[in-house]
Amino acid sequence: MFPPNENSNESLRALILENQRLLTENNQILRQMRRSHRLTMIFRIVWVVFILAASYYTYTAYIEPNVTRVQNKLDEIEAVTGEVTKESGKVKSFFDAVMERINNETKRLDITDQTI
Repeated sequence: MFPPNENSNESLRALILENQRLLTENNQILRQMRRSHRLTMIFRIVWVVFILAASYYTYTAYIEPNVTRVQNKLDEIEAVTGEVTKESGKVKSFFDAVMERINNETKRLDITDQTI
């Protein structure tokens, strides 16, 4: 159709060179984006591991000993309460015995008064 001329060959060559330059630039940008994405993922993983490790350390160093101490104190209070309950049972039985003796004594006195 149209015979190729020198001018069109040069313009095609310039376009191909420009296309090659753009492809190289795009490739570099894509590699930087991938590298940035990898670093972001690594940072996120490290951050999550750090948060989990800090939480575990805080629990084992501060929270768990205090919870154990509170549990021990509650167990001591429960033991003391049990002892008080036992002793109060003894006191109640003592007063029941005293009241029964008083009742028996009053009945005996009533019977004696009636016979007189």
